[in-house]
Amino acid sequence: MSTPVRRAFDPPLLFTWDVLGDHQGAAGVTDDEDQARARLAEALAGAPAGTRGVVRQARLGAFPDGYRYGSPVAAAETTDEGVTWS
Repeated sequence: MSTPVRRAFDPPLLFTWDVLGDHQGAAGVTDDEDQARARLAEALAGAPAGTRGVVRQARLGAFPDGYRYGSPVAAAETTDEGVTWS
C-alpha cells in the first residue's frame, strides 16, 4: 500500500474502521491502515454471517466537526466460512 504525500499543513491521514449495523459500538481509529484492517477483522470474527464492515480514510476536521471522512479503502463481510474482503 502506498502512503500519500503529506503537506506540512495537512492533518495526518488516519484510518477508521466500523462494523456496520451492529449497534454495538465496534469502531476505531488508527494511523495505520493494516492495523485498521486487522481490528475490523477481529471485530467481525465473532459476528453473525452477513455482518459488514468498512475501513475509510479520515482526517481530523475543525472542532466541532470531528473527522472528515474520505474514500473507503476496504470492505468486509462475514460469511459462514469467515471474513471475506472486497
